[in-house]
Amino acid sequence: MKKLSLWIAALLLFSTTVPGLAQSLPWVEVWVTVRHGWTGTVMTDAVVENPRCAELPADSCSRYGVWNAERQAFILKVPRLEVYELSISRSGFNTEIRSGTAVDPLTVMDVRLYPAQPGTMRYVYLPIVIKSDNIPAPVYNPTAALGRLNFWRGLAGVPAVNGNLELHSGCRAHARWMVNWQTASHTEDPNLPGYTMEGDACGQAGIIAFGVNVTPSDEQAVDALLASPFHALLALDPRLGEIGFGSARLDTFWTGTYAAAALDVFRGLDYSRSGTQIFFPRPNGTLPVLSYTGLAQPDPLTACPGYAAPTGAALLALYLPYPPGTLVSTELRQGSTLLAHCVIHAASYTHPNLQLQQQGRSALAERGALMIIPRYPLQPNTAYTARLTYSGGQIVQWSFNTSAAPLAVVPMQVLLPHGD
Repeated sequence: MKKLSLWIAALLLFSTTVPGLAQSLPWVEVWVTVRHGWTGTVMTDAVVENPRCAELPADSCSRYGVWNAERQAFILKVPRLEVYELSISRSGFNTEIRSGTAVDPLTVMDVRLYPAQPGTMRYVYLPIVIKSDNIPAPVYNPTAALGRLNFWRGLAGVPAVNGNLELHSGCRAHARWMVNWQTASHTEDPNLPGYTMEGDACGQAGIIAFGVNVTPSDEQAVDALLASPFHALLALDPRLGEIGFGSARLDTFWTGTYAAAALDVFRGLDYSRSGTQIFFPRPNGTLPVLSYTGLAQPDPLTACPGYAAPTGAALLALYLPYPPGTLVSTELRQGSTLLAHCVIHAASYTHPNLQLQQQGRSALAERGALMIIPRYPLQPNTAYTARLTYSGGQIVQWSFNTSAAPLAVVPMQVLLPHGD
């Protein structure tokens, strides 16, 4: 227990946030001492580089080590749970490559470089990762993802959420696990390389997205998650106070291009908040997307006979803790024109897969929610009105506009956590 306490204390020490700077990920330190291979002399003019930092938030990852005379080492920041690949070099010497995963609060290396032999070359064999179109992959940016999520939450009139650094790193680990194993999964196999407890925990507590032959930015990954009706229910929950977000991308010569994202929407819930009525989009608000692609699991269209993707984007009503009564009828109008639509609530949702059916029903029931799915895609820059009539004559009605420049949602498969 004492050893664990010291480990935690050290982790807190090395992952301290710089005053006035919003830290994107918790980080740990790597100290690298570089010596002449024959004499043991410390070489202060060596170069220690972590090229993987180009894919990570700059405030949490040092691309180049900074020489520290007191410690006689080059010091780098590395996001916790991230893979690093240090290149240690000096002119006239063979380059050394050191790889690992940043788990411990402090990793100390003593590296010896040997003079390069004339006419010889040292090869280091590494996995080939190639962008065939020569366009750099988007950089992992949880701060931008958080901003995009809060943009969507603002459209529903619910409070903004905060990012949790530890949850970010766990979700990043799970996203990386998905692309490395090229699978959309909420759980990680502990017998496979790359497994982490933190990543597995995020996968089981999060909504996830997985795409093939796409390279979405983190904002676009959030759009893909929120454009899915069941996933939007969880991400727009007004009880949500903080989240974790992780993404990863892999583009290889042999197997193709993969992208994954994980958004932890459970461990930051505050169940003391209740009694809130939420509409998406909010009254007189804006709907940022026009259609639903049908790529989500569970798919709401299984409860809408005759409907096929693409349909219109889902409209949501959340009543915490309960709806005002039994739903009697609904209307959806574009101006004065009635539009065909499908209504889904906890008692009406059906799916041929009983596990997915239960997930959908639970997500709806816990939030007293219903969905309105227009049969056909909506029109941009157009006014619509939804009207719900409940038992006892209570009527709920709200109007909204669609965006004049709707978002183009990247096609990604999205899944609910097993627990909802």
